[in-house]
Amino acid sequence: MAITETRPATVAELTPPEPDRFVGLPDHDPGGFAGFIGTGDHKGLGIAYLVLGSLFGLGALTLDLLFHAEQASHFLPKDSIDQIFTLGRVGGVFLFAIPVCLGLATYLTPLQVGANTVAFPRAAAAAFWGWLVGSGMLIAAYAINGGPDGGGFKAVDLFYVAFALVLVSLLTASVCVVTTVIAMRTPGLWLTRVPLFSWSVVVAASLWLLTLPAVLANLVVLYLDHHYGTGAAFAADQFAHLGWIFGVPQLYVIAIPVLGVVSDVVATMAGVRQNQRGVMMTAIAAFGILSFGAYAQPAFDPLVWNQALYVGMGVLILLPVLGAVAGWAVTLKSGKPSVQSPLLFAFGAAALLLLSVAAGAVFVIRPFDLHGAGWAEKGFVLPPYAGGLFLLVVAAVTLGASAGLTFWAPKLFGRFAKESLARLAALVGLVGGLVAGLPLLVYGFALKASGLADAAKFLNGTSAVGTALVIVALVLVWLSLLGGKGDAPANDAWGRGQSLEWTTASPPVAGNFGVLPPVESAEPLLDAAESEDAS
Repeated sequence: MAITETRPATVAELTPPEPDRFVGLPDHDPGGFAGFIGTGDHKGLGIAYLVLGSLFGLGALTLDLLFHAEQASHFLPKDSIDQIFTLGRVGGVFLFAIPVCLGLATYLTPLQVGANTVAFPRAAAAAFWGWLVGSGMLIAAYAINGGPDGGGFKAVDLFYVAFALVLVSLLTASVCVVTTVIAMRTPGLWLTRVPLFSWSVVVAASLWLLTLPAVLANLVVLYLDHHYGTGAAFAADQFAHLGWIFGVPQLYVIAIPVLGVVSDVVATMAGVRQNQRGVMMTAIAAFGILSFGAYAQPAFDPLVWNQALYVGMGVLILLPVLGAVAGWAVTLKSGKPSVQSPLLFAFGAAALLLLSVAAGAVFVIRPFDLHGAGWAEKGFVLPPYAGGLFLLVVAAVTLGASAGLTFWAPKLFGRFAKESLARLAALVGLVGGLVAGLPLLVYGFALKASGLADAAKFLNGTSAVGTALVIVALVLVWLSLLGGKGDAPANDAWGRGQSLEWTTASPPVAGNFGVLPPVESAEPLLDAAESEDAS
């Protein structure tokens, strides 16, 4: 036998492990808090992301509320305004929107593709704890006068280190969920057959993997310039080099999973297969491509707003959203929709996202010059119109995540959400998102006309009220989940399930699955039901 040959495998080695032998599954947890902090189970990690991300979201939205209330009544010192503004933006994206989407993805993508666990479970656990520790350090940095342009030298350094840890953790978690969908699908579940939520996660996480390293690179240069005085001229205006993250088109990357959540909710509640599935997958992918914004950094290229690429992407991104809306409408029309709270949340998220991309298309059109005037808080311009876009997108993510929470509540918590509270939350969230964002869009135009400039206090105050309503909606969502029905629902909790997560228990057992049905299309449960009817 040549030394390069592989030795024959024994029978024991050829025998696949039992489901409870997978590392990190609940059967191997000691239980309690010790079990939680040591787990690699994707279900526990997903719920932890959802709970803590929502708590951070309440904080970030509260800071946005305070900022716009201050713009209406001027009751805070300037240094506090700066910190409130920047922490509200950073927290809204990196402590709330992306982590909540990753929470749903970490929990659900293994279930949707028929996998026993998430890819690299130990790395997924490390990513969660890195994100949580980094988030705590970031908030602590602000508490001791840090953050970009903060007054405490070491506190500003701490902010950059903490923000970098948050980014590295989110990148690691993104690798785990993308690998799960790409490499751990059950036989027969081609990539073109995965549920649209899992497809949107692949698109979103891919965009995060492409763009968050650019944020990380900015942080490295900012840290070096601030700490060592390298002469890069960053330290004099630090947040200006991070502002592109919260503007068009980069802001839209946090909303990509919303398209997937709405698609799965609509098809399941309609009780029919998603109409024009290939077109929907293309629309989600196109939305992701057009939301790539790492090149659009005006701090490096002040003329980027005049470039045809920037304007074209800002306008064209409206098309895939319109295509997705058309697909949802046709699917609903061809079925018999059950108008439950997940569908109401989905409607609200779709409406806010469509409005935000339409407003973004107006924002990039040069003659309007909507990025040329605004709040001059930090030596660079903070356009109110961009603030309205930010709140619309964050509200869309809030409602989209709420749609996912209430739709998959049986899988997440073993019970349905309390329907009356969830319906109220959907209405309050939609109204709140509109009231938070639209006044700032109007304010952006008002600044172009001297006769309307005095409306600033009223419009900022109205936006603060809308943000408060979004906060109330998020609280109501979690109250509806905590107050939901206690009866354990069936595997197919809605009785209309189409994808593989509805073939396992609610909540799933250790190892997720027993015997999976054969997968011959994107809707294996509908295939099985049709086969039974035919026989």
